[in-house]
Amino acid sequence: WSTSNEGRGQGRNTSRKTFSPLPRVVTSHFASMHEQCGAARYKVHKPQCDCSKIKSWREMGEEVGNSSNSIQVDGLVVVPEIKIVRSVYHCLGTGQEIFKANSRQAELKLKEEVFPPSNVKAANQDEDDTKNNTKTPTNFKMSCAACLLEIVPNGFVCVSSPSFSVVKLACDLSRKRAALKQKEGRELHADHAHFVCVLSRESLWNLEIAKTGEMKAKFTSHLYSQMMEQDIPVPSGDDDNDGGAKEKDKLNPIDIGHHLSSLLHITCRDSDQDKKTHWLVIVYDDTNNRRKRCWSIDLPGGKRHLGEAAFEGAIRETEEECSLLIDPSWIVKDGNKNPRKSNRKGDKSNVYFMLRPPSNLIMDGITEDSFWLNEGITDEPKV
Repeated sequence: WSTSNEGRGQGRNTSRKTFSPLPRVVTSHFASMHEQCGAARYKVHKPQCDCSKIKSWREMGEEVGNSSNSIQVDGLVVVPEIKIVRSVYHCLGTGQEIFKANSRQAELKLKEEVFPPSNVKAANQDEDDTKNNTKTPTNFKMSCAACLLEIVPNGFVCVSSPSFSVVKLACDLSRKRAALKQKEGRELHADHAHFVCVLSRESLWNLEIAKTGEMKAKFTSHLYSQMMEQDIPVPSGDDDNDGGAKEKDKLNPIDIGHHLSSLLHITCRDSDQDKKTHWLVIVYDDTNNRRKRCWSIDLPGGKRHLGEAAFEGAIRETEEECSLLIDPSWIVKDGNKNPRKSNRKGDKSNVYFMLRPPSNLIMDGITEDSFWLNEGITDEPKV
């Protein structure tokens, strides 16, 4: 029996090294590597990145003198999101110099190796489908690590205008196209919103900064009123009915999503005039979800795919989430203020594009409006 501290922890340290072996670097046949490790998710890292996991493996290899396989590789690296990583994938021909010259081309090369042409459909479904608990045909998803998103971030969009009618036009286009898809027998994307509506930025901000339960209930009721006017089946919370106060207490909360919250904080220092706007939001009815019991609202957008620019990813995600078709003509020209960026922790990998329907769509919307048709002056609409 010994009371000496000498040797304490050595067994624990030894087991830790055995528990986290230096991963093997694979440079071809990604499908075979995936079959062996069976990961559900992968992260793509930029060449020579300093992410903690890559850095620790690099240092570990140097300690044991295994420089040939110590993640000293120069190129895009795919890392499985599992507890014990035994293999990583290195995309040859995507080294630091090549990546700096054309990061898009380097990412597309990796994409072709991971998702061969015969499996392009899977490559276009690598976004997180956890909301509807669906899986891609390949049974794995691949996304960009933070180091890669520093180069090209994820994109989100906010259709915004001081005019409710202008944003409502975008909302109507979204609803009509979703209805057309269903009429033609096409399935909506797994992440497609249940509803799309227009809400005032002021009401959203008031709920975002509400501190007390009473204030949250008050501003939730304000937003419910706006949603009801747009045929979204939320409870009224009207105090005029018998037992109105009790009914109001039963209103499900409105959960403001991370990205909507971020843009609200980004714009909180804008001029008072710029704050008086209306925003298009996507709505999910999670009132039957035992873990949430709420109405979830957020902005369209999401994780970009390999080889996509931020706005290209935003275009695809917006179509998937609310069926709205947008293009660069929607981007509001506002100097260096568009896209908007956040300094909030956990949001530095995202940018927010402020959008508005282009003038030709606004004119089309006016000429199709029943008011103008009844007045008989649609030949030369004035705005």
